[in-house]
Amino acid sequence: ERLSLTRTAVAHYPWNAQAHEWLAQDLAVAGHWDDAVNALKNAINLNPGYLPRRQQLAELLDYAALVLPTRGADFQRQAVTERQHIAELSPIVHPRNRLLIKPGSTLPVQPAAQ
Repeated sequence: ERLSLTRTAVAHYPWNAQAHEWLAQDLAVAGHWDDAVNALKNAINLNPGYLPRRQQLAELLDYAALVLPTRGADFQRQAVTERQHIAELSPIVHPRNRLLIKPGSTLPVQPAAQ
């Protein structure tokens, strides 16, 4: 099972943000929403200027709010806060760490420099 492999990866490489991101994805698939959010927050703490990972957190929080309606308001608040962080950081992070704007996106971010 992949979840045990990603747990092992995080245990062996706790400084690796990508390993924490993979763990978060696997925890979400398994329905462990709080653990998934915490794993993704750990990944963000290891590389706070990588905005695509922050966007993944906002999307994970949105989905968790739908799946766990009793805690939906809290998850939604966290998602809004994360999107505010993205908007604040976008002008100052390296272009390779910014989000690419998808057609129809309403995110207030700048596209990566060409």
